[in-house]
Amino acid sequence: MSDEQEPQGTATTGRLTRRRLLGLVGAGGVAVAAGGYVALRASGDDTAASSSEPTASGHDHHGPAARPTASDPPVVGLPSARWSDPATWGGTVPGESDLAVVDQPILLDVDARVAGIQIEPDGALVFDPAASRTLRTDANVVVRGRLQIRPADPGVVHQVEFVDVDEGRFEGGHTETPFDTDVGLWVLDAGLLDLQGTPKTSWTRVTGAVDRGATTISVEDATGWRAGDEIVVTPTEPTTVPEHWLHHDRRTIASVDGTNVALREALEFPHPEVTVRPGATYRAEVLNLTRNVLLQGTPEGRSHVIMLAATRAQNLGYVGLRHMGPRQGEEEVLGRYALHFHTNYDGSRGTVVEGVVAYDSTGHAFAAHLSNGVTFRDCVAHDMVDDAFWWDLSLEGGRDLVPSDDIVYERCVANFVKSGGNSKFNLTGFLMGAGEGNVARGCVSTGIQGGSESSAGFHWPSHSRDKNIWTFEENLAHNNRHSGIYFWQNGAPRTIVDRFTAYHCGQGIFAGSYSNLVSYRDCSIYACEKNGLIISALPSRQGRRSGETITYEGMYIDQDGLSDYAVHITKHLARGGSDRVTILEDGTFMGGRVAQIGIPDGGKHPQLYDFVDCTFEGNAFWLGDGLPEQTILRVEGGSDGSFVVRPADQRGDARPEWNASVSDA
Repeated sequence: MSDEQEPQGTATTGRLTRRRLLGLVGAGGVAVAAGGYVALRASGDDTAASSSEPTASGHDHHGPAARPTASDPPVVGLPSARWSDPATWGGTVPGESDLAVVDQPILLDVDARVAGIQIEPDGALVFDPAASRTLRTDANVVVRGRLQIRPADPGVVHQVEFVDVDEGRFEGGHTETPFDTDVGLWVLDAGLLDLQGTPKTSWTRVTGAVDRGATTISVEDATGWRAGDEIVVTPTEPTTVPEHWLHHDRRTIASVDGTNVALREALEFPHPEVTVRPGATYRAEVLNLTRNVLLQGTPEGRSHVIMLAATRAQNLGYVGLRHMGPRQGEEEVLGRYALHFHTNYDGSRGTVVEGVVAYDSTGHAFAAHLSNGVTFRDCVAHDMVDDAFWWDLSLEGGRDLVPSDDIVYERCVANFVKSGGNSKFNLTGFLMGAGEGNVARGCVSTGIQGGSESSAGFHWPSHSRDKNIWTFEENLAHNNRHSGIYFWQNGAPRTIVDRFTAYHCGQGIFAGSYSNLVSYRDCSIYACEKNGLIISALPSRQGRRSGETITYEGMYIDQDGLSDYAVHITKHLARGGSDRVTILEDGTFMGGRVAQIGIPDGGKHPQLYDFVDCTFEGNAFWLGDGLPEQTILRVEGGSDGSFVVRPADQRGDARPEWNASVSDA
């Protein structure tokens, strides 16, 4: 559900907000308004803030407004004005009940607790890079200028913590201006988050199988890891282990020696290595959750970060987002996520979010909504509720009307993702939404829970079927409770799912829904509990005009005896013509108990498949009773030669073990 579908809030109507109170502040000094509220302004600017503020209503944000563009300024040096100096504020340093208005460069040289921060366009709040600092607030941090946090070395820790937040007061939904009730970090206009923690390996893999009880692990790359860091070892146990999708280990590092990592506590679960096909062995991922730049709420009062119609690229690297995503009961607060680009349009182009981790949170981790050109690289979502890498949807007309273009997910990980009130049956690690030029490459989705087969590591929803051609390469799903991929779109244009791997999931790939032109190339599926590949979609009518069809090329599926079929072809609900043939070429299929290719159900519409140069280990086919008489499976080449397979009651030689008739090609 899209955040713009909720009733639009009223950030100012009927309340004397902190923003309005700024209009009461005298130049360079202190003003006390009704109720004792105090706003302190840095003394470098004699211009009082305007009391005029647009309301949140009446905005149609399905089209970009004309906005100026801005280029990133150089890093701000150490300002001469210091937070701790009363002269910076015109005589009084902001305290717990004060709103700090930053309208010049100010160095945060002490820990501070305030009642909100307003960084004006000419202002910059710069954390002292040489010393650990914590800034606490129980109200919004609004950035129209610059927030710069760049610790000089790994031992320096900088934190912005939102405290005493009441999640019950959140309004959520679309807005053009911050809501005082929705406490978090808001970036507006040409505001800039320049947050750069110390680079480190965001995630890596162990170098071999790891036993239960291990206190040391060897990893491929531990660059930047330190004693005291929290890490997570992802689950890899087979589906025969109850609740295998939950079996990750979260531990603290005791010491690091090269790529050998000693743990303070032994691992609770084994993490076996898994060979999915000859030459392709996978091992558990190890995620590092610790960052020395941290934006966080508290477990009792979660917060959020939002870029709201911002006009410039943001700089976010190696930042931790913890205790984010406010909720009200089982329901998320729409639009208030760990990191949310909201209606930035082309203003967000050039943004790189690198090495950022969102964890211990109860809402979406990363979302780009009507915001283009954002790259998420080496980002991690762990212990989240609701879809981790999210795409706001509109239900208007049954289609996704909120596309974002040129979004890149590169080597990102979603792990241990749980269902909320609106995601019990369609939870996912990565929601593949609408737009053009979008890319998912080298990503991992594991430990995804949910309540039905439509819960998946990667999910193409029915609402995104127009502009929805993703470049999708070398992604991995494993140890998910249900599907690795769940593709549920009609009319989707030619799309290639390329070099995808699924192992130890409830099922590997569900290829639906009724008709489209989505194809799969060089994918591997191993030892999934119920099904390997489920084929539900027929080639769409558009393919007749373009000469295209659905293809499965170079598929390697080994179900290891867990399911009746390696490939389960369902009965079709869409009407098809005799020329709508699906092609499986150069595939290897094994591990089905009954057969490698199963069409167990009848249905009204014929099954038309060509198998070209395929290898079947064990019984090749099983055709159920009641299939339409026009059903034809053509086999060309491969180890068994060329022939045609038809239902058992059609012409040809009986093949009882296939419940079929066979004739020459």
